[in-house]
Amino acid sequence: MRLRYTPQAILDLEDISDYISLKLLNPQAAENIIRSIAKDAAALKERPYLGVELRKKTGRDIDGRALISGQYMLIYEVGDEVSILRVLDTRVDYLRMIGTW
Repeated sequence: MRLRYTPQAILDLEDISDYISLKLLNPQAAENIIRSIAKDAAALKERPYLGVELRKKTGRDIDGRALISGQYMLIYEVGDEVSILRVLDTRVDYLRMIGTW
């Protein structure tokens, strides 16, 4: 199955990388985290239903799935392809953000 990142997911990854590289002054950690997220996302090509259904996670009527990658959550949909919609930090109020796109 094909994997694609939405423009918002790409922005999320850039924000994560920039924060760790520029604010925390640790570009190597940023590279490692982005690489780990990409590896976990790539696993969805073979096992697209690996993550939990969002409606089970949130109790809301929301389509899509979530997969934890370290301290980040990949929000994605499965159709003809796996579409990564967002990459959210699990330490923030991600439940408020889910379903607002």
